[in-house]
Amino acid sequence: MWIRQRPDWPTFSFDASRLASAVAEYRRRAEALAGAVSQLAVDDRWEALVDLLVSEAIKTSAIEGEQLDRASVRSSIKAYIGLTPKDTLSRDPRADGIAALMVSVRDNVARPLDAALLGTWQTMAIPERPFHALERGVFRRGDAPMLIVSGYIGKQRVHYEAPPASRVPQEMARFLAWYNATDPAIKLMGHTPPGLAFRTPRAAERPRHG
Repeated sequence: MWIRQRPDWPTFSFDASRLASAVAEYRRRAEALAGAVSQLAVDDRWEALVDLLVSEAIKTSAIEGEQLDRASVRSSIKAYIGLTPKDTLSRDPRADGIAALMVSVRDNVARPLDAALLGTWQTMAIPERPFHALERGVFRRGDAPMLIVSGYIGKQRVHYEAPPASRVPQEMARFLAWYNATDPAIKLMGHTPPGLAFRTPRAAERPRHG
């Protein structure tokens, strides 16, 4: 039985008090960092922001199996923020796409999250590729199952099967309602049950690596 097939999915219970210290520590560190950055000169603040976005972009891409050139990501982030001309954008579409995504997330941090914005971000994160029939910017469709597997062909192990595409809009609507009504500090704790509820539907098509 997959986790999404449990009768209590996705209304798992958890003890919020056990997260309280972690949330408080996150807030303390965030406030200390904001205070330190506020003391920097304006140019240094922008550089600190660029460094943060580059680091996030590199880590996010690594999770998906993409190894990006840091300098390429940096040049595109600076161009999208407006610190350098647009002609300094990276020529690597993967680096340019994740840079556009990082800047858009920053610019839209106070905006309610919806399916259209998620679709825009997914399109940024996954550049068009010749000979890859990947539908971008929308929730996945069709009858083909989405599987998380490992191993060689013939010896593959299925770790997880996502819900059918027909269920994705319902699952995502439930997640988005939770997200837009929840404390920002809790949202950042992706290991919480609602964070699990976001990952479980595997809402969009994804490129295959290897």
